[in-house]
Amino acid sequence: MSQQCHMNTCPVGVATTDPKREKGLIIDEKKYRVTNFVTSLHEGLYNIAAAVGVASPTQITKDHIIIKNKDGGIQSIQDYKLKLLTHQ
Repeated sequence: MSQQCHMNTCPVGVATTDPKREKGLIIDEKKYRVTNFVTSLHEGLYNIAAAVGVASPTQITKDHIIIKNKDGGIQSIQDYKLKLLTHQ
């Protein structure tokens, strides 16, 4: 369903010139969905910030990010990036 809008087949009518698909875009309904999405995103970001021990998402740094491998091991994002660079 994603990455279709540039082909004029946007399933929600946002990026289309097809009149039939444009009917799927109901502004009065979408504005509430967008508001709910942004509110949920905001809440989620603050929950993540609290989980890593900072007061705001803007205080999250690369030092807070870790990768969990398929085998359950963890590594820092910096180590993960270095691994990607050395395996090319």
